[in-house]
Amino acid sequence: MSFYGTSFIFDGVPCEEFGLMLYDLDSHEQEDGTIGSEVEISEDRIWGHYLPLHYGTSENEALELKIVCVVPEGDKRLDRFDIARIAGWLKKPTYRVLKIVQPDMEKYHYKCIFTKISPIKIGLETIGIEATAICDSPYAYLSATQMEFSCSGSSTVLLHNYSNVNRYYYPEVVITSSGGDISIVNETDNQRELKFTGLPSSSLQITSDGNTGIVKSQDGSDMYKYFNFNFLRLLRGDNKLILTGNFSVNVNCEFPMDIGS
Repeated sequence: MSFYGTSFIFDGVPCEEFGLMLYDLDSHEQEDGTIGSEVEISEDRIWGHYLPLHYGTSENEALELKIVCVVPEGDKRLDRFDIARIAGWLKKPTYRVLKIVQPDMEKYHYKCIFTKISPIKIGLETIGIEATAICDSPYAYLSATQMEFSCSGSSTVLLHNYSNVNRYYYPEVVITSSGGDISIVNETDNQRELKFTGLPSSSLQITSDGNTGIVKSQDGSDMYKYFNFNFLRLLRGDNKLILTGNFSVNVNCEFPMDIGS
């Protein structure tokens, strides 16, 4: 489905600051796109057998967005100074947040890099741009949320994964501990346990990121020697977590949503 809003915000800056609005213009139109990327099936088939050996599915192709924007009718045309400012705004070297301003997109955003920007002209005058954005994944995201829990001995908490994607979600986990053993068991995920054993008796802040496979501390200490390499992952819906130890934890989530482009 294409966007029907007239405004977008990229990297915290609205398009109105450059005198632009989203628009469909003759052959320059925002594409309908797809709902998520194409699902790839991984399986083998044995001769003489009608059922496959099914290994699973994957969605690996990142979303591609087409953005068409022009100056409102009656406004001045874009000169080279305007184009230079727009290029400096859109052409960033890393993924940045893109928000489409329309009622059904209030909760969602994309993370993307603009890879191509072309002028839209009438005669010799430039009236707008057509830009291609490549997202970092097949999904949009809900606004970032942080859930904070504390444990002194043992406690049970319920954490809800709001994503509509039927795959594991790996949040960023930030633990503040004074040492000893720390355990977070996700009973919903077949008793999967994130565990640190024998942490030094000092104030530590440990960040565990299952998406990157990185575990680090604020002072640069090697945390891998204490870690069991089971990153916290969440199933869709409710997840029952059992916390054991003396620590506080922030679970930072930016849930992926399969809403298409």
